[in-house]
Amino acid sequence: MYHPFLKTFLAVADSGSFLKASKELFLSPPAIMKQMNALEKYLGLTLMERTNQGIRLTPAGASIYQDAEDIVRAADEAVIRALQKQGKYTIRVGSSLLYPGSVLMGLWDKCAAKHPEFRLRLVPFEDSATASAAYVVGTKCDIVAGAYNATKNRGDCAFLELGSYAFALAMSHSHPLATKKLLRPSDLAGQKLFIMQEGNSPRNDEVRHTLKRDCPDVILADVPIHYEPEHFNRCEEENCLLLTLSGWKNVHPSLVTIPLDVDVRLPYGVIYPNHPSLSVSLFLEILKQSAIDH
Repeated sequence: MYHPFLKTFLAVADSGSFLKASKELFLSPPAIMKQMNALEKYLGLTLMERTNQGIRLTPAGASIYQDAEDIVRAADEAVIRALQKQGKYTIRVGSSLLYPGSVLMGLWDKCAAKHPEFRLRLVPFEDSATASAAYVVGTKCDIVAGAYNATKNRGDCAFLELGSYAFALAMSHSHPLATKKLLRPSDLAGQKLFIMQEGNSPRNDEVRHTLKRDCPDVILADVPIHYEPEHFNRCEEENCLLLTLSGWKNVHPSLVTIPLDVDVRLPYGVIYPNHPSLSVSLFLEILKQSAIDH
């Protein structure tokens, strides 16, 4: 009911730069600029001026900005009313071992009673390089909830951040470190650790650099950019360590997960298509507001 790039325009205007808006929307700056160019072409207006100090709205842009929030809110409310009259609208939630649908179900419980027009349907998929979260959203399912590696997924999809996971280490119950409550980098001397190969996740790379700095004797073994259940199997079979997340502590029944003492966290939230349907967009807005209120 409104141009899909209007919300991007609001984010750019509020932040004053493409870079800041890109971080907020988890899109690349070129993607933000491309959307703004397309919006200006569609409207036949110049909405903003690019300066060395950032973005400045033109008089036309300022006029659009004054009304844009009301337009978006009124359109969203109109569609919600229509959905309520129609009955139910199904949101397909992708679910796998590393992206369990229960994460989103718990978040949605906070606001489900106020929005009976939506219902969630779990759609299973396998964790693999060819069927990861970024590949299935918009095709097999509408959204996926879980951890988000910005570099790995950037450009393939968008992301609504709702929280963050702490990093941890997984290992078999028989491992010498398995009885510890907290692991420090210095504890890992001489240990083999499976870790995502460098250059695919800024947060993983931060952990890698911290470990190499504080424990030069740790043996880092690269695994592909997409974690799969087989990596957890290898961790147990080879009796070594695997860099994991607090949200993945129940992935493998034969592994124990112990927090890692590093000042780095990985965002989690909802992964969705760059151009979601209006109903999915409304669902995400409701979820976002619920997270803010709580």
